[in-house]
Amino acid sequence: MDADHPENGVLIPCRNTRLDGNPLAIEIAAARVSAFGVKGLAGRLEDRLSLLEDARRGTPARHRTIAAAIDWSYQLLSEHEQLVFRCLGIFSGSFSLEAAVAIVPPGDHDTALIVADLVCKSLLSVDVGENGTRFRLPEIARAFALGKLIDQSEQDMLAANLASCLTAMLRKCADGPNRVQMARDAVKELDNVRGVLDWAFAANGKKSAGVALAVAAVPVWLENSLLAECIAWTSKAVDRLDPTAECERDEMVLKAALGLAMMYTEGMTGRTREALNRAIEIAVSLEDHKWELRVRLAFVLFLHRRGDLKAARAEIERMDRLVSDIDEPIAVAMVKSVKAESLYFSARYPAAFELAVQADSYFQTHPDTSTIGRWGVNHSINAQCVMASVDWCEGRLDRARRTSLAAQEAAERNGHPTAICQALVWCCTIYLRMEELDLAEAAILRLRQLAEANNIQSYVFSAMAFESRLLFLEQEFERSEQLLRTGIINLSDARYDNARVPFLGRLAELLAATGRPEEAVLASTESLDRTRAIDALGMLPDALRIHGTALQALEGSQSRAAESHFREAIAMSRQQGALGWELKAAECLADMLRLQGRIEEASTLLGRLGLFLEGHATAPFRRAKRILEGLQGAVSKEASDPAVRALDPGGIDGLSRR
Repeated sequence: MDADHPENGVLIPCRNTRLDGNPLAIEIAAARVSAFGVKGLAGRLEDRLSLLEDARRGTPARHRTIAAAIDWSYQLLSEHEQLVFRCLGIFSGSFSLEAAVAIVPPGDHDTALIVADLVCKSLLSVDVGENGTRFRLPEIARAFALGKLIDQSEQDMLAANLASCLTAMLRKCADGPNRVQMARDAVKELDNVRGVLDWAFAANGKKSAGVALAVAAVPVWLENSLLAECIAWTSKAVDRLDPTAECERDEMVLKAALGLAMMYTEGMTGRTREALNRAIEIAVSLEDHKWELRVRLAFVLFLHRRGDLKAARAEIERMDRLVSDIDEPIAVAMVKSVKAESLYFSARYPAAFELAVQADSYFQTHPDTSTIGRWGVNHSINAQCVMASVDWCEGRLDRARRTSLAAQEAAERNGHPTAICQALVWCCTIYLRMEELDLAEAAILRLRQLAEANNIQSYVFSAMAFESRLLFLEQEFERSEQLLRTGIINLSDARYDNARVPFLGRLAELLAATGRPEEAVLASTESLDRTRAIDALGMLPDALRIHGTALQALEGSQSRAAESHFREAIAMSRQQGALGWELKAAECLADMLRLQGRIEEASTLLGRLGLFLEGHATAPFRRAKRILEGLQGAVSKEASDPAVRALDPGGIDGLSRR
């Protein structure tokens, strides 16, 4: 359909919410299509009252302009009705009856009854839903009402009243027993919040009212994953803070929210660190242990993502001391969750799993406690993801798959976009390790869609890199490399080293597989060096294996350096109890030994497949089993072949000693 074609012109104005379906407004707007075109008309709808004027002959005066039509209705109202109608113009969006009563100046009138009368007179629309009744002044009527306000002082008074009303309402949401759902439901107040903040932060606005409202709105922005909006308003509020001790608590809340939102959108930048550190500093000075714990939990997430695992462990030690002062079960569970994650990155798998199970047990009976808005990460989902990752590392492949799916489903039920992305990042990693390509593809698609829709850039870049790995496994190397390089560059800009460093290893694998061994060695060396530098022991076995793969591609199957790195990867995996990593390294070394003719040694390496008590249907296990069976067949054939024994009296043992 051609939107600018005259006969289709009426469609856009009819659908445009700025006309609110008003028949007269639509009729007058349709008459302007031939002059402005649909796009031109849409661009002029901001000035609704002057634009929508009908100059046709024979049209009654009150129907010639939309302003005249509304003014005609307005003049029929009583003085008290006119007052309430004007006051309702201060609402930028829908509002409750309680809010209407709160903002209208007291007097010899019943605001609630007048609101009902305005609905009956079609000057006010109403929406009766399960969660209560909401009213809305149509956009055209609102513009008229604002124009009828007596002077600027009346508008300032109403805006201040609305600021106080919204601040009290949002504080009640944050402190209520069902605060998560209340914060999500409060999203319907955000049009009004935006309108008031625009007024408060204007040159002649009341900045203290804006700061108070921004502080109260923080849980709503975070619980609804409105991260870009959170950054915009909290930044403005911080800039307008008075440099007094009384404002320190507001600064603490604003800086904590700003740092958390920037961590997900901009990355682990200096600005993000400064905001979180300042919030911690204020919490310490105020001796507010609960807020200090909240911000330190977010800061540990920052450090994990930044790849500063040593600093994260130091922060966790501080939180252990804080927990003893706070003495609340929820605080204990939160710290156990982040501690489990830290232990996982340090390859202390049994301890990580135990703490994750303990944290998850608490959250299963207290589902409303682990929220992004209050704690920076959904620690319930975090604990489940740690459990799934440990399961894979320790060789419980089927359970790793089940736990990953359960964590993903729990995140979807939770409904918070950031929490869903959080779960998907962990799950994508596990699905790709297990070569569950269908699960990986669906999870990557969901991750990218959610991250892009909610401007969570660090997860957008992660999704790119995950997709490149999927393409690599499907042997679509060219597309894989393009995506991977883009993802790595962006992750580097976001200072997301905990994701960037492993993907550097994936790039090395891709380069080795596509005949560029020199580049592969450079990439694998950087990945290995950086893995050691950040003390990421959990990543080290795979970084060693990948470097061995790159060296083998460069030096050939006789490479002593490659074999040494494979063996170091296997030894470290065994030391950590990481069967999952051991299998990957053992497969690489076994293939290298096979090429050298060391068949029995290769067979012995893969003989540890018997330690896997489950996961026998997974692609990596089945592939390793096929290789093992081939090696065992070769060993049996050589052992029974007299010609081979005549040539080599040492037999298979002789081959193994070469």
